[in-house]
Parts: sequence; C-alpha cells; structure tokens
Amino acid sequence: MSKYTYITLRERPQLRDSAAEWFHHKWQVPREAYLECMEEYLDNETEYGWDFFAWFKEMMSPI
Repeated sequence: MSKYTYITLRERPQLRDSAAEWFHHKWQVPREAYLECMEEYLDNETEYGWDFFAWFKEMMSPI
C-alpha cells in the first residue's frame, strides 16, 4: 500500500533532477527551464515554491 505525503523541494532538494524530468515529460516544457526555476527556489531567490505530493513504496517519486 502506498503512503502519500506533502513535501517541498527545499525539504528534499535531491528530488530536483527527477522532478524536473517528470514535469518535462508531463508538460513538454524544456527540462532546463524547470531546473532553472528550481535552482532559484533552492537558492532563496524566489518564493514561488515547488511542492509535491509524493508516494512512498521503495523509493520516493514526484507524482
């Protein structure tokens, strides 16, 4: 059974690359654009956050 949880990218910055890839495949926006926005958020240059609902089984993934 899966457990869902709410997290921010600042709480789990190691999700940056996999999240950017997921959003790229979902919306066809260049991966680099997501990475740039995520880096600005992680560097506290913006408060436009990156929040995720994540599921936990053996590993965590943005959904």
